[in-house]
Amino acid sequence: MDYKHISLFLGLTLLMSACSNEPAEEPAAADGRPVSFKISSVQNRSVTNPDNSTEFVAGDRIGIYGLKGATGSNVAFMVGNDGQLQAEAGNGIFYNTTGGATADFHAYYPFTAGQSGQNVSFTVGADQSTAELFNASDFMTASTLGIPTGSESPVTLIFQHRLAVVQLEVVTSQTDALKGASVCNVAGTAVWDMVANTMSATGANTTVKMWGRSDDGLTYWAAVPAQTVAQGTRLLTLDFGDETYAFTTTAPVTLSEGLIKKFRIGIGDKNDVVVFSPDLEVKPWQEDPDHVEGSGELVEPDPLMPLQDFSAFNPIAISKNKEEITAPGWYIFHLYDNDILEVTADGNRDKVMHIKRVLQDGKTGLEWHNGAYYYAAANPEKRVYTLTFTARSSFAENMKGNQLRIGAYMKDAEGKDNFVALRKGDDLVTTIYYQVPSEEYAQYTLEFDMSKVSTVHNGNPQTAWTEPDADMLKLVTLYISSNAAGIDFWIDDITWK
Repeated sequence: MDYKHISLFLGLTLLMSACSNEPAEEPAAADGRPVSFKISSVQNRSVTNPDNSTEFVAGDRIGIYGLKGATGSNVAFMVGNDGQLQAEAGNGIFYNTTGGATADFHAYYPFTAGQSGQNVSFTVGADQSTAELFNASDFMTASTLGIPTGSESPVTLIFQHRLAVVQLEVVTSQTDALKGASVCNVAGTAVWDMVANTMSATGANTTVKMWGRSDDGLTYWAAVPAQTVAQGTRLLTLDFGDETYAFTTTAPVTLSEGLIKKFRIGIGDKNDVVVFSPDLEVKPWQEDPDHVEGSGELVEPDPLMPLQDFSAFNPIAISKNKEEITAPGWYIFHLYDNDILEVTADGNRDKVMHIKRVLQDGKTGLEWHNGAYYYAAANPEKRVYTLTFTARSSFAENMKGNQLRIGAYMKDAEGKDNFVALRKGDDLVTTIYYQVPSEEYAQYTLEFDMSKVSTVHNGNPQTAWTEPDADMLKLVTLYISSNAAGIDFWIDDITWK
């Protein structure tokens, strides 16, 4: 369905038949008479028009119900090139005089199988980044009531948009830096009660990738169920260059049926951000006299780890294995007494993390998980986070002796480790052997892509990745250990955001 305003008239015309060279027969009784539908004009799918109007196109599927004096439940009709609506799989809508003297017709788009009763449930797409994907989430309904059963007059169905549109407009000269935008923390499922003609938002909160609908790529749209978003909710994120900006509400924001809720921000040449007062703009969707105002402020995304300078460091000691990590916070696994894992003073720094591992008797290498610091963070988003820290090491003739081993993992429903992708040059790996070659403090960074995980755990480049599910994203755990025995590492001022 093209995104143009819908005032669609679907004529219900009766199928009549007559034999050539025979006298015309009397019309058939109303009972069992099939109803045919026609749309007056059909266009090829094209780019959405600037006026925000909507038209059906060939191939669109519409679900139709007939009640009272008509029979048919969630019958799928497909729009043909000639404008005719053809019921699928030999079904149809039929008049039924035993149901009453009048018939009611209810229709919705897009058609979804498996609906039951008088409620139609629709879940918006998590990816609406193209016109086609956005159109597939533009839920609309139409109801025409009280049609005389068996009437041969066309029945008019006028469709209305039943979701809200969130619009983010970006004012910037750095258009090449725009990487995308998302609506966050909104209920993703809408339920239409066709008899009461009411809509409700339900289901778990979701994130929706927005469609860059304007030619210049500066305006983003997403369709979501109408709802009120609570104060303090991160509602929008914008990926701009290497940064991700978040828009958090400072007051409740109401997203209304058929209305466009507009937010506008500006980003200067030095990436300084200007927030404009958002307003509500009514386009040719459903007219609504109530213009709900909303306000918000642009803030940095919440970090997975706020800046840790170890001045108030109180990790939980793991006694058996890393499977004891089940909640956010710092942990320390100090399995061997002769390993050093402590917070201590170093030069003019009052408190820093200190790691020094010892090769244990009978072992040929260090076990990364048995002598490590862990940090668990709740609810990471599927995007890139940067670990930044300041560190130095003791002298080593072999540069490999200056390596920290760093990585992160999530647990799947079966408790299996799924390791997060790390950037290593042009490659992605699941663990980094990170050189800290200087005896002086220097700053280091690592990028973690939380949208990719693998059960393979090594430093080799990988190409086969899976996307973490909701269970995995409940908790991500960072580990920091030493990759070489006898070398001291001191780490300070660490953050993950």
